[in-house]
This record gives sequence, structure tokens and C-alpha cells, in this order.
Amino acid sequence: MSELVRVRLENGGHASISAARAQALGLKPLKAPARLRDGRPAPFKPRAYKSAVAATSAPSTAADAAEVQED
Repeated sequence: MSELVRVRLENGGHASISAARAQALGLKPLKAPARLRDGRPAPFKPRAYKSAVAATSAPSTAADAAEVQED
């Protein structure tokens, strides 16, 4: 098994890639584990945006969605 490292990609997401590829791309390994407890590579983790606009733009319940559609 090749050595995997966890890296932050240009889009802000985290991925598990081989250490040789990370070095070739000039990416700095993160401290997060690159493998799950069962040995499989950790899945891609997209960037989480914490803006107020993103949190309030989508209706949170079906009732809120119905109010939006009535307007």
C-alpha cells in the first residue's frame, strides 16, 4: 500500500492522495488522517461555507418553502 496523506486542494476541499503526488504538486500535507479506521482512504471533503447568505437562502422547512412559492 502506498503512503497516503491528506491535503487541501485549490477549491478548498480535502482529499487523500499519495505522498509522492502531493510532493510533485507542491501540496503541504495536513495533520488529518488520510485513512479511515478500516484502512480505506478517507473520502473527499468539500469546503464548507459559513456565510450567512448560504444559511438563510434556502428554506429550512416545507412550510417556509410554501411561503416562498406563494410570493
